Amino acid sequence: MESWKVNLISVWFGCFFTGLAISQILPFLPLYISQLGVSSHEALSMWSGLTFSITFLISAIVSPMWGSLADRKGRKLMLLRASLGMAIAILLQAFATHVWQLFLLRGIMGLTSGYIPNAMALVASQVPRERSGWALSTLSTAQISGVIGGPLMGGFVADHIGLRAVFLITAMSRVHERLNTLRLPGAPQVMLRISVGVAPLTPQIGHYREWLKSADMALYKAKNAGRNRTEVAA
Repeated sequence: MESWKVNLISVWFGCFFTGLAISQILPFLPLYISQLGVSSHEALSMWSGLTFSITFLISAIVSPMWGSLADRKGRKLMLLRASLGMAIAILLQAFATHVWQLFLLRGIMGLTSGYIPNAMALVASQVPRERSGWALSTLSTAQISGVIGGPLMGGFVADHIGLRAVFLITAMSRVHERLNTLRLPGAPQVMLRISVGVAPLTPQIGHYREWLKSADMALYKAKNAGRNRTEVAA
């Protein structure tokens, strides 16, 4: 199998488990918050909404920063950062004793986001141009599958093993994906892609130069022809 296909499969599972990690808490979030000491219906509804949404709010705020850093430091480094940060945040959620701790850890989980956009950029830099559409479309199914399967997996594990076991299993999956990411090659340097894009302009510049020379020569001949006609008439 070609190397870019192997890398695509590895990154696909990374995106899948990222989507799964984000959504797996949804089925039992109110129940877990109630175990952390929140009893009233109003407070339970408020903390459930805040705890689930804070991840996406912070992720939206910091995404431009991580994108800028990825342009300077490389996509692979951002994949390693995101997978490790999310694994730690999810692992600590299993040991939360107060609802504010869970809220804070979900916020840190959003702070360490950026795996999926950098995974797509890394894949786009490695696949052949004629297969890029297929590769990126395939990769986009990973997050969707993870988000859909997350609540199913989270509810099943919580029902048969326990609520906190969901966080432990998800954290271990993120650690495994980080180890897989270590084997991925980095993206090509941006300078190389720019040089490839500029190279085809060289023949065009030469063509324009020859065209200008031809135009100057035609103008020179036209002037000489006009001068000769004037001398003959005189």
